[in-house]
Amino acid sequence: FLFAVSVFLLIIVLVLGIAEGAAVRWIKVGSITFQPSEIMKLGMVLMLAYYYSATEKQVRAKGFWKSSLFGTFIPILIVSAVCVLVVLEKHISGTIIMFCIGMAVIFVAGGKLIWFGLAGGVFAAAVYTVIFATDYATKRIDIWAHPETGFKETLTCGYMEEKFRELGYGLTMAEGITGFYTVIDTGRPGPEVLVLGELDSIICPGHKD
Repeated sequence: FLFAVSVFLLIIVLVLGIAEGAAVRWIKVGSITFQPSEIMKLGMVLMLAYYYSATEKQVRAKGFWKSSLFGTFIPILIVSAVCVLVVLEKHISGTIIMFCIGMAVIFVAGGKLIWFGLAGGVFAAAVYTVIFATDYATKRIDIWAHPETGFKETLTCGYMEEKFRELGYGLTMAEGITGFYTVIDTGRPGPEVLVLGELDSIICPGHKD
């Protein structure tokens, strides 16, 4: 039941979800905001557990192909379908986590190890393709691959500025240095809270790079 609800919510979020930049992964119900993919993490584990319980005889069958079908192929199809729904949210890290959770359950349940390498290779190739085929993910990887030190974070600052403006925030840019700030008014009384986010990478003298 939880799995079915999670699938339904993952479909709903693609239509009615709240966008944060390029990603659409949140649903808001009244004052509550949540990610359906978080519910799916538990839902998929329970679904796979139920599946293996219901097909125990087929999974433990002596025939290699029959046991592979019920013990590995069908569960991988379930995991793959979930991963497709999550990747449609442009939630790459969530997709990777979901795949790893599903494969861990399949491994513990006795899935054929010979298929794990193939499934992992296909998944890695798919993730690689998605990352470098989408501007959203490519920019994040590029910033990670090209760290910038203090007061030289032009690419990082530009990326963050773009995302903040996409979210509708008015920005005040720092004068003479990289960085900016914004004021978020909740409309409710209370103290003002300052949140500082660092943009620069950390210099490690002993690191080979």
